[in-house]
Amino acid sequence: MNKNFVGELELNQKTLSIFALHKAYSFLGHIHKTLNFDSNTLQGKLFAYGIKNNVTYSKLAKQIGLDKGTLIRVERSVSVKEETKIKIEKFLS
Repeated sequence: MNKNFVGELELNQKTLSIFALHKAYSFLGHIHKTLNFDSNTLQGKLFAYGIKNNVTYSKLAKQIGLDKGTLIRVERSVSVKEETKIKIEKFLS
């Protein structure tokens, strides 16, 4: 990991995989501001958790006890059951 890697991320010359974003997070010590997401929303919390912990939605879904499609619906702000939201919030807290 070096500054060139971060520069390539900023210029969209690197694929924004969880692995790449986790490397940038580890190097910088924070999630880079160019990702521009709201860490106060459930979607933002899921995104940040994945980056900080180097966890894909498939792995995260298993950890929470949901399927990957449900997490993707949450990420895209598609309606999900209230109990699903509560389950995710409990896991993230």
